[in-house]
Amino acid sequence: MSKKHGLWSNCWFLISFTYKINKGVFFCKIPQMALDIISPFIPIIFLRLLLNEITIEKRAKYILIYVFLFAAISFILSVFSYILSYFTQNQMEITVRKIKKRLGEIVMNIPFDITEDPRTRDFIGLAADSGNFFAVLDGISNIITSIITIAGLTAIITTVQPIIFLFIALVVVFQMFTDKEGRKTWEKWRPITMSILRNGQYCIGIMRKTEFGKEVRINDLNEWISNKTEKQMNKYLKNTTKLNIELQKKSVFAVFAKIIQECAVYVILAYRVVFSGMPIGDFSMYMTSINTFSNSVRSIVVPISKMMESGLFIKEFRYCAELSHEINVS
Repeated sequence: MSKKHGLWSNCWFLISFTYKINKGVFFCKIPQMALDIISPFIPIIFLRLLLNEITIEKRAKYILIYVFLFAAISFILSVFSYILSYFTQNQMEITVRKIKKRLGEIVMNIPFDITEDPRTRDFIGLAADSGNFFAVLDGISNIITSIITIAGLTAIITTVQPIIFLFIALVVVFQMFTDKEGRKTWEKWRPITMSILRNGQYCIGIMRKTEFGKEVRINDLNEWISNKTEKQMNKYLKNTTKLNIELQKKSVFAVFAKIIQECAVYVILAYRVVFSGMPIGDFSMYMTSINTFSNSVRSIVVPISKMMESGLFIKEFRYCAELSHEINVS
């Protein structure tokens, strides 16, 4: 049996594996990450300049210049982002096809008796989920992008009121607690759900395949197969509904923490505007920076949780790869 690996070890395995089979996805993804880092700062800077110019300096010439620059830079970034997204999507689809092909080659090297074992079938089913590949790769890029963005926003926020970080930290702590409980819940339900789904898909496969039609008619199995399939899918729906309800209950604390943060930020900035003479442009800059900072922090916490949930397919993929290697070596 292959030894267990941690999340980051598995993520590095996926990145290395992806780089070997298709380097093109990295040449598209890295520039796209650079644009994602730059984009949040454009409205923060130009809205501050515009609002202060409108409310304080009131120079029409500079207002027009700022508006033109804001629109031009935003348009250029949008065009480049669209182009890079198009090529990245194509490269991702190519990568997924190559990964599935490689998975097929791995499975063919595993003996039939092991491949048909229900537990191995569940591993293969999870490893073949291409949607999770997108989630993991996007999660890794979002974490890197958010860390760099946070570094720049920290310099802006500390100039108004460092205590704001305390409220943001409160939200992050509650979010991490919620995500941790969500992962435990998913770990508990995942084996049950996957097994039920596999059985349901097997029954649906029998109903769809024409080669089974003759045997079904001769043995009068129509109603039995239909009832069996409906029973399995209802069982799957019932389990996923319970899972979703349980996850929603655990997310209540994070929602309340977010509301507290929003209220505290508005009170602090409103106080600075009324009693300290903070310009409206600066108010807008700080408000946007704080919201972007909070979202960026969540963009670190949430992808990690998602990778530990849906991204667990890497573990299954790696399990299949190492199982095939162990069998070939032995």
